[in-house]
Amino acid sequence: MTNLSALNSIHVASRKFQLIDQLEFARFSGDFNPIHVDPIYARRSIFGECIVHGVHGLLWALNELTEKINVSCHTFKCDFLKPISLDTKIDIYWNAEKRTVKLMCKQSILTVISIIGESKIKKQDKLSLKKRLPFKSPKVMKANWEKQDLSHVNLAYRGKLSLAKKLFPNIVELYGVGNIAEIVVATEIVGMEMPGLNSLFTSLKGTFVESEVDPLQAKIVSVDERFGLVNMHVRGLYTVLEIEAFFRSLPAVMSSLQEVEGSINLTEFSSVNALIIGGTRGLGELTAKVISLGGGRVTITYNTGKDDAIALQNELILAGGHCDILKLNVTDDSSYTLDNFNQLYYFATPKIRPETGAKDDVDLYLKYQSFYVTAFENLIKRLGGGINKLNIFYPSTEFIDETPLNFRMYSRAKADGEAVCKRFEGLPKIKIVRPRLPRMKTDQTSGLAPEVLSDSLPIMIPLIREMSFE
Repeated sequence: MTNLSALNSIHVASRKFQLIDQLEFARFSGDFNPIHVDPIYARRSIFGECIVHGVHGLLWALNELTEKINVSCHTFKCDFLKPISLDTKIDIYWNAEKRTVKLMCKQSILTVISIIGESKIKKQDKLSLKKRLPFKSPKVMKANWEKQDLSHVNLAYRGKLSLAKKLFPNIVELYGVGNIAEIVVATEIVGMEMPGLNSLFTSLKGTFVESEVDPLQAKIVSVDERFGLVNMHVRGLYTVLEIEAFFRSLPAVMSSLQEVEGSINLTEFSSVNALIIGGTRGLGELTAKVISLGGGRVTITYNTGKDDAIALQNELILAGGHCDILKLNVTDDSSYTLDNFNQLYYFATPKIRPETGAKDDVDLYLKYQSFYVTAFENLIKRLGGGINKLNIFYPSTEFIDETPLNFRMYSRAKADGEAVCKRFEGLPKIKIVRPRLPRMKTDQTSGLAPEVLSDSLPIMIPLIREMSFE
């Protein structure tokens, strides 16, 4: 263990969570919310990827703390500040003076756990909750979810209890499976029941008790409708839990085929043969709909979202359009061959994240640059040598004009991409349209609190027309 004198903290343990770890914890807890276990679903979420269950991180930290620091608690308060990503190194630090545990990724604090009290806790080896089968899928609360009858829910354990000792042997030995099962039921309630599918767990306070309460239940204490914030109280035989969670924003939905048809001439893009990089969702999906319904031909690319690509292809073909799909990883320029297209739309992007000011912002900039600069330039070179004139659409951002403090790396990389565009604009067979777009309703811009964002369709149609105008 390493003593961090500047932080007055001790390094306790490190690990990388993998998807297989998530699936195993889901079986233990009964929380199969797809934000944790389904990479295809998660790519459309506000995080753009699967994230670790907050309670998974909590129990891992308590398990390591029990073994290596010999710390137990009567009460804990856990704040899930930032998501824990898969395949990244996560470190646990213990501050004995403040009695706090921090889960960190490099310089970024992800979870903070306060350890309160050290009184002897009675080990509870008996499961207090009735065992029930896990739900097949999370409940889906509508936009007015807070007005539905969610006053209480009977507690049940819906996981596989035999996994407890395998996953968390130290705290099972100290507290017993009964106590651990009552803690882990909190993630199942939030992720599968209240608010369910579109939930985000933000904090959990737990106190170990010894009493008999009937019925065991969870109930909503308060709701803040402005932000979709819900506070719940869970009373078990061995624990009292206080839960805070958000109703997460629904995935962005692009304009329907009917809305697109009502906004364009159904033959105005008949001369277009477009390659749409990242065409399965967001602005790429919308562009494919506009061109295809306008009589043009589109090839949409995907990297991981094959099902999304097939669904969009089928939708456009059934509507009388032309659509091909192509698996393509733009950061691996040996992974594809290309036909002679006359238009290129470049929507390839990693997940855009607010920056922290920490050293890992440099890594974030390099990741942006690999998509917005290097891969983009390589693609132009491969397509620009064809016999056709090539019109290129490069979506830049209005953040370049007035850069928010937490998006400086993103703005810088997009400005670098604009510089690439300028180098190619003078060539005889290349035309480049590179608007600085406002924030629009897409997966990338979905957040926790309601925001006023621009409608994508009226912004994109004039730009697609500009691409086709000679």
